[in-house]
Amino acid sequence: MCDTLLQRSEESGDKHMQIISYCIKLDYFYYKNDEENILKQTDEVKKVCLRLDNLKYYYFAWGGRLITYY
Repeated sequence: MCDTLLQRSEESGDKHMQIISYCIKLDYFYYKNDEENILKQTDEVKKVCLRLDNLKYYYFAWGGRLITYY
């Protein structure tokens, strides 16, 4: 589902939904308690946020998921 959302948002140029698709995938790993993938996906979200200049979700990934997991 996230991959489809990412693909369609890239095709349409919707930067906000691109970031959301990465965050949804992060949430999936977060609620599954998959520590290894939480760390990987947090890095992915942060990279995408910096590339697309959207720090709101950068801090969501860092503070809202990574810190609260530990």
